[in-house]
Amino acid sequence: MNKKVLALILVLVLLVAGYFGVKYLRIPARPEEPEFKDVPDEFNTVNQGIYGSWYADYKGLILELSVDTDGSYDLIVPGGEGSRSGEWTLKSGMLYLEGENSEPLIIMGEALKWDSAELFFRREKPETYIPADLFNDAKEGDFDGYWKCHFVGVGDGVMLASAMNENTDLYIEGKNVALGGDLFGDVAMEFVYEDGALKLDLDGTEITLQIQQDGFLRLTMKAEKTLTMYCLPASVPE
Repeated sequence: MNKKVLALILVLVLLVAGYFGVKYLRIPARPEEPEFKDVPDEFNTVNQGIYGSWYADYKGLILELSVDTDGSYDLIVPGGEGSRSGEWTLKSGMLYLEGENSEPLIIMGEALKWDSAELFFRREKPETYIPADLFNDAKEGDFDGYWKCHFVGVGDGVMLASAMNENTDLYIEGKNVALGGDLFGDVAMEFVYEDGALKLDLDGTEITLQIQQDGFLRLTMKAEKTLTMYCLPASVPE
């Protein structure tokens, strides 16, 4: 794996942000190494526990690396922009995804370390935020208060807003909504309450505010593409 892969992941983030202006789990005990017979010498090493799926947390975005016994691999990134497939190479305890001239992943038994991206791929899928279902019976006053964006939707996953320099915030009183941050500037507009949501058509861009069952405010902007933000209640700044 080389810096091209990291660049593709960052391109995905920039595409989402540009359009509109976790911790690791306990490392499981290492299983007993299986015996490998009738396998080429370059593959018959103590590190042959590499086969299967590995997961890494990139600022809330979960990446999956699948290493197959037939010499192929798949790197899956939510949204698809950074996903790729190819053939892997094993040499001197290093896993190469782009040939021996690329930056390898360091095999550490229970983890694969990608130095330049500061990522650790592990066997267990890291915990991350999963948006709850919508609270469809929300009333007009349920939206009142000050909210700050905490996560941004990326494909079928989410990424921390801070990792994308996304600083959208909202102050809501009834149907009056003040939108702040770099994306909106500082504007106040009157929304329409409809079917448990606050809605606004802004020059062809549909903005919808909805309450989720976990207490988050979901902000959806829909035009040619869709951007989704997940906001948490916060103290009103001075």
